[in-house]
Amino acid sequence: MAGGALFEVGSILVPVGLVAKAGKLGKVACVADDVADAANAAKKIENAEEVLGTTQKVKAALVNPVIKEFDDKVSPIQRCPVADANVGVKNTRPKGTPEFTNLKQMDKSYVGEETGAIWGTKVEYLDDIERQQYQLHIKDGKLYDAKDNLFDTANAQSAFGGKGNAIFVMDEHGSIYASTVHSPGKFHHSSFLSGQQVASAGEIVAKKGVIKEVTRRSGHYQPTSEQLEQFTHKLKENGVNMKKVNIGAGF
Repeated sequence: MAGGALFEVGSILVPVGLVAKAGKLGKVACVADDVADAANAAKKIENAEEVLGTTQKVKAALVNPVIKEFDDKVSPIQRCPVADANVGVKNTRPKGTPEFTNLKQMDKSYVGEETGAIWGTKVEYLDDIERQQYQLHIKDGKLYDAKDNLFDTANAQSAFGGKGNAIFVMDEHGSIYASTVHSPGKFHHSSFLSGQQVASAGEIVAKKGVIKEVTRRSGHYQPTSEQLEQFTHKLKENGVNMKKVNIGAGF
């Protein structure tokens, strides 16, 4: 049998074919070269397309029979780090030594918002591939978007700062994500990391890549001033002239 791939969720090894049946094929960064056999194996399991379900949780009752039947046949095993053993494809950001350890959890009152339970509409939670289009990088002291264009918030709109403000978060590894669209009930600070903890969050104003202002305004995370300092430290470390950046407050 050609080398297939297994997707590891906690202690459960899930054939990649099951992920494919759930419409996630191509969105798992650690898929091995040959997934055809695993996909064929998945076809033998009734209702395999429901493995992830609307809650994105792996249903062990469907997974275990596949493991039992194909554990000795599907090789090699491709392991993927998962932040939460109860979460599916959405939360597969690679583990590693974090750059920042002062992290803030999302306010518990928003838990379940991706299902529509909080706002009446489903808040978008990005997976690993989707969030890449929101990632910013710093070059020569200026912000660039994922397409390598100078980041500009002239046409941005946030719920708190209003016109000209974008929302951002920074994860524990120092990766920065931002959006010029902040839509209550649809897209929030929590959208970037699928509700996971952040090292910083707030709003940002930039003109042709030059950062003008940063704040810690985020209702979902309500970060501390120390967590905003982690963000400004990251900016300064990468060449941003912080003497020309206005540091705003929270709420």
